[in-house]
Amino acid sequence: MVRTLGPPTWFLTFSCNDLNWLDMLKALLIADGRDIDDAEHLSFPERLNLVQKHPVVIARQFTLRVNALMRFLKRNKDCLGGPIEDFWYRVEFQNRGSPHLHMLVWCSNIPEFSTPEGIAVIERVVSCSLNPNDSTLRKLVEDLQIHKHTATCKKIAKMMVVALIFQDLQAIAPFV
Repeated sequence: MVRTLGPPTWFLTFSCNDLNWLDMLKALLIADGRDIDDAEHLSFPERLNLVQKHPVVIARQFTLRVNALMRFLKRNKDCLGGPIEDFWYRVEFQNRGSPHLHMLVWCSNIPEFSTPEGIAVIERVVSCSLNPNDSTLRKLVEDLQIHKHTATCKKIAKMMVVALIFQDLQAIAPFV
C-alpha cells in the first residue's frame, strides 16, 4: 500500500475499554447467564473475570465498535482533514485478551504536514486538551487517556534496570 499510495496520512489506535463499556459488560453478563442490571455494580475482579471468561463476546463487541468507527470515519469526510482514500488495520490482543486496533489511514487533499496549511490540519484534527468546559469529556480523558503507572510498569522498569546493570557488568567483565 505504501508503494502505491505513499506514506499514510494518519496512524490511529483504538483500544477496547472492556472493563468499563457498559454495553460490553451487559453482553458479558448475558453470556454468563446473569442479570444485566448488575452491570454498573460489578467490582473490578468480577469485571476482569467476565472478560477472561468470555473472549469471544469481547471480540464480537469490539468488532461492532470498530465497524461503527469505520462508518463514522468514512461518512465524516472532514474529521481526519479530508476524505479517506484507503486504510489498513490490524487487531491485536493484549495478554489478558483485550483487543486493540492499529490503523493506517490515507486521506485525499491533505497538504504536507510541514507546510502552514498542513500544520493547520493537524491543529484542527489532533487535540490534547482536558477541555475544562465539558465535565463529562474531561472525566473521560482523565480516566481513560492519562497513563497511570501500574505494577506491570514497575515490573518492566525493574527488568530494564537489571538489563542495564547486566550490560554494564558485561562491559567491565565480558565473561560474566
